[in-house]
Amino acid sequence: MSERQVWAICNPAEPNYASLDNWMQSGKDLVAGQGAAHQFAIADWLLYGDERWGEMAYDKAEEVTGFARQTLYDYVSTARSFPPETRKYPSASFNHYRAVASVGDLEKRDFLMLQAGACTVRELRDKVNPRLSKQDKFTRQVKGDASITVIVSGYERTVLKDLASLRGVDISVIVRPLIAEYIERTGRSEWSNGWPRLKELKKNRLNARREDWIKQTSESIEGLIKEYQERNGPLPDPRDFVKGWELRTGRKFTPRVFNFAIKNTELAHCCGTRNREAYGFPPISPRKKSKEGYRPHWKRATSKELIGLAASAVTDILTPRLNGTWQGINDVSSVVKAELISRRLGHTRYFDEGFRRALKSLQKEGKVQIEEKRIRKTEAA
Repeated sequence: MSERQVWAICNPAEPNYASLDNWMQSGKDLVAGQGAAHQFAIADWLLYGDERWGEMAYDKAEEVTGFARQTLYDYVSTARSFPPETRKYPSASFNHYRAVASVGDLEKRDFLMLQAGACTVRELRDKVNPRLSKQDKFTRQVKGDASITVIVSGYERTVLKDLASLRGVDISVIVRPLIAEYIERTGRSEWSNGWPRLKELKKNRLNARREDWIKQTSESIEGLIKEYQERNGPLPDPRDFVKGWELRTGRKFTPRVFNFAIKNTELAHCCGTRNREAYGFPPISPRKKSKEGYRPHWKRATSKELIGLAASAVTDILTPRLNGTWQGINDVSSVVKAELISRRLGHTRYFDEGFRRALKSLQKEGKVQIEEKRIRKTEAA
């Protein structure tokens, strides 16, 4: 499809947009294309639908493209941020434009797009939104304000009140900069260095709480079982046992308590059953059955097997789409993933690993040639 044909489909003045059905048909034609120009064509097509039909356009676009709703929103945002006259970076893929679409500063956006040819999409995303380092993760601030109480001497309190009165502000306005300065100079490094110790203390507290819970639960259940056994009467009804335990402890007999009691106490021997329904719990719902029946092999397959399935699906879709001209690997990857989604093959979770394996296999067989993040079909193939 030539650029003129792409423009003809995406130009709102064309008669293809006379109705919603024509608009959907144009989308079907666009989905079959490849490359950044076609992805922008889809984005412009979606933008027009958004402005004319609103949310209805997204419902129809999901059917036509197979894209997730958030992907459609990203396409529209990219087309809105980069009108046709601003798409002037030949070395940038559509995903490069998409990565910087949220940058409001035009100068910063141009500066980032100039680097698009020398970096991957992920590296460009990191420049837009730098990922937190370990140091920053430890010192990440909690959202919202909080209050603390600090004991000071009478003299210090008087001085702070007088300073606040002279400035016409609250005492907190004077104190908060002092706290912030201390955190920047001393507290920040102390907190980061002491993070392993804080983590260990938190783990110890959780272990202590767990041991207390085990001890209390075990003692309460075994004590009640002992009372029933001393009566030498018939086996208690499981529901009566649960009610008696809840009245004695003031706690809820949850599935966690039930599982613990069955494994670690004589509850099943005392009540004569291990069936969870007898204790008042709903039955475990069976796995839903699809039209094709259960899929135990997919559920039980290892990640290695799933990657192999994804690679096989990618190879089937990728092979007929390649030709003798060079294409960007990122563009090809986006098109193949969209096709996987539209066919509902279910391999998107391991798509990245499967795509890399498929490329390596095709290159080893001599069917494709890969150079500098570009790919094309070999003449022998």
